[in-house]
Amino acid sequence: MTRTGRVIGLLLLLTAFASAAAGPVRKWVDADGRIHFGDAPPPNAASVVVSPEPASHPSSAEDAPEGLRPGERRMLERIEREEREFVEARERSAKELAQRDAARAHKKKVEKAKCKYYRALVREHEHALKQGYRNSARRLHDETKLELYERQAAMYCP
Repeated sequence: MTRTGRVIGLLLLLTAFASAAAGPVRKWVDADGRIHFGDAPPPNAASVVVSPEPASHPSSAEDAPEGLRPGERRMLERIEREEREFVEARERSAKELAQRDAARAHKKKVEKAKCKYYRALVREHEHALKQGYRNSARRLHDETKLELYERQAAMYCP
């Protein structure tokens, strides 16, 4: 191990021992009524061990302490309003996404039906063309329709 690694390890070890030896924090009131904090109170003062508590944040303006200044109360209300707007926007987004998915599914279903329909028309006109015609105008009409239906089928069928 290098010298730097040993020094760092020693410092970490000493830091761990120092924090363990720090002891509790005590609170006491002196003769003038002032509150003091420290690790050892004066011998003639009564002290109480104080444990640090995590800071609690009010969840809404109604739960907020009455001692809030007007600017702090406005800021708290603005934050709550922005949180509500964010939740509402997320819910709207979810609804819109569901509607879009439903519209896509419907469109796909309609396209599938159109594909079946135009393929059936193509088969019908192909069959008619194979049968033969006495009238050439009718044959031309059916050939034109067949081309149209083939293009429509290609548009709707994958």
